[in-house]
Amino acid sequence: MLLTQHIDAVRLHFGPIAVLLNNAANHLRHGVKVLLKFKLLELQTMDRDALIHWARSTPYFARIYQEHFASLEFSGWVDALLDDLVRARAAARVDGVVHNVG
Repeated sequence: MLLTQHIDAVRLHFGPIAVLLNNAANHLRHGVKVLLKFKLLELQTMDRDALIHWARSTPYFARIYQEHFASLEFSGWVDALLDDLVRARAAARVDGVVHNVG
């Protein structure tokens, strides 16, 4: 069976595959946000630049970035993840310092 026939069979059985792929990207984003939150739980407060450096030097974080988000600039990507944590009231930013909340 050709790959497209397999995909069509899965689509018929489970619905559009695009939803699964989009959910996978969301799950990856969630996973790296959890890593950021755990780092904040550990240190409670961290300079934004130091947090970005930590993320860049953390193998799992760096791998997820390289494999799935490399089209984005790294520090901007981490800033967007931090913005998500701030919106969720799991973190706060004050004068270049990121604080754990909650």
